[in-house]
Amino acid sequence: MNQIKLVIWDLDETFWRGTLSEEGIVPVQKNIDLIAELTNRGIINSICSKNEFRQASEKLKELDVWSYFIFPSISWDPKGPRVKQIIEQCQLRAENILFLDDNHLNLEEVKYYNEGVIAEEPEYIFQILGSPALKGKDDRSHSRLGQYKLLEKKAEEKSEYSSNLGFLRDSNIQVEKISDLAPIKDRIEELLNRTNQLNFTKKRLSEADVEALISDGRYNNFAVRVKDRFGDYGVVGFISYDPAEHCLNHFVFSCRILNLGIEQYFYKHLNEPELTIEGEVISSLDEFSEIDWISELDDSDKGDCPIIENGSRSKSKLLFVGSCELGSIFNYLAAYSENIQLHGVKTSDENLPEFSDHLETIIAGNTLPEHIIDEKCKLPFISRKYAMANRVNAYDYDVLIYSVVANYGRNVYSHKKHGFRVAWGEYKKNLTRPEPEKRLMDLFERRNFDADHFLKNFRRDFNHLGYLESERFLELLKELRSSIPETIPILFINGSEINTDVINEPDAADRHKEMNSVLSEFIAGSDSTYLIDVRKLIEGEKEMGTNIRTFHRQVYKRLADEIVRLIDNEAGIELKKNALKEAQILWSHYTFRSLLWLKSLPLLRQPFIMNMYRKIRKEG
Repeated sequence: MNQIKLVIWDLDETFWRGTLSEEGIVPVQKNIDLIAELTNRGIINSICSKNEFRQASEKLKELDVWSYFIFPSISWDPKGPRVKQIIEQCQLRAENILFLDDNHLNLEEVKYYNEGVIAEEPEYIFQILGSPALKGKDDRSHSRLGQYKLLEKKAEEKSEYSSNLGFLRDSNIQVEKISDLAPIKDRIEELLNRTNQLNFTKKRLSEADVEALISDGRYNNFAVRVKDRFGDYGVVGFISYDPAEHCLNHFVFSCRILNLGIEQYFYKHLNEPELTIEGEVISSLDEFSEIDWISELDDSDKGDCPIIENGSRSKSKLLFVGSCELGSIFNYLAAYSENIQLHGVKTSDENLPEFSDHLETIIAGNTLPEHIIDEKCKLPFISRKYAMANRVNAYDYDVLIYSVVANYGRNVYSHKKHGFRVAWGEYKKNLTRPEPEKRLMDLFERRNFDADHFLKNFRRDFNHLGYLESERFLELLKELRSSIPETIPILFINGSEINTDVINEPDAADRHKEMNSVLSEFIAGSDSTYLIDVRKLIEGEKEMGTNIRTFHRQVYKRLADEIVRLIDNEAGIELKKNALKEAQILWSHYTFRSLLWLKSLPLLRQPFIMNMYRKIRKEG
């Protein structure tokens, strides 16, 4: 099976139990959680359901999951052509799509119209998290979802234009050539090795090969960043041009800029160098005789984005350290800063989570012995890259925002011989017990990891210390503050004290109260440290998620607002809000679909209504 980039869900008897238009439905929490996890992996979700659009969308909004879906297709029309349209709208290939449906006729119809698509019954859902094809890539900031929301917005507005060229000329497309490639070498490696549809040369390179190429002075190497009035696509292309031979060694672009004319622009910009095209490419370089809708940013443009008309975002760099809950805050903070980095939970080469947000790792992780890192069979949840890059002072940032809850619930172990500590797993996941808990073994099974040999060696080499001791927590907090210049403020996010999972985590609330007290004591006696108190931002149990660490969306919005307030008022660093960007974020989360529904009614498609709709879209 190829790597899956998009999962298309049927709703009735697949995503939820029951039939919405008949007896009603029963939500399946595991599927809701799965949607969030797939999004965190950079895998996008869509819907192809036979239902009434308004009724289904309102139910999905009620379940707080609607904003995760892109290009949802909800109608009574046949599913085969509709799935084909979703794939085309997402600019993907059928072989990278998983379609889930309980009706075998729908499955066969979708396969008939979309050769190569993977079509499975709902039972396959239980295999998704452990499938190598759905491993994805860490994207807890939901940047990939954001890019597809961009495509969605463009498709909606494009439908109002009579010609594609008219739409392109109104899109204010701007490109930037990036010559300083060392900071983005991982992105270049990703483009070369994971991109197919607009990869004209298809030469795959290792990490070492990429480093050698971008430092080779014989070639004109540069990355391509693209913006338009809808937003910033980020780094979406890489070109390696040999001026001596007037030929292209590498010419590759992300499919997210398909049909914008970017690849044609740069081919003409380089005076049509020799190019050997390998394999199938879904774009022709002679498609346009003239490209007058693309402009190139000069040096004066690159500091502030000229596309955003309502005030550019701050240049202040924010570093988030914490687990997956911070990804939900990311979306709201994007209205204030163009530079947000996340240092948190990743996936190791063995497909296990790497918890790099615990203070034992941040402060002491670089003391791990070389052989422990190299011999993956001993610590499959720690890779060399993780161990060598775990110190937060290795990043360039102006403000550190740290969610400390990893230190509240993760298990700590010490090596019997060498004495170093590692933190991994959560409540009831003790790696040293002779008979491991079912939750732990279920995790290993979902991740396709053969645990028996590893657990035997781990029990031999490590002692289980339980939770991080409060005294040790205070000591590590002090070390963290002393290791970072005082000119950089640290904002600490503490833990909730409302426990919604007393069956699996009976002592979680007491534990959080104990550690919150230690954190407050530390902040009271330390300079340039601030507390973001989650306890004051939650209006009771109704706003809690499935456990003590998760919340409803409105809480994450309040967290983002409190972060901005503290940075502005207490830390003295100005964050300038982009009103248009904020409106786009909130719009995509809450109201955009209801506005589209109103706009679709024939009675409301009068000129003055349409003009008002365009004005609202333009001004945010």
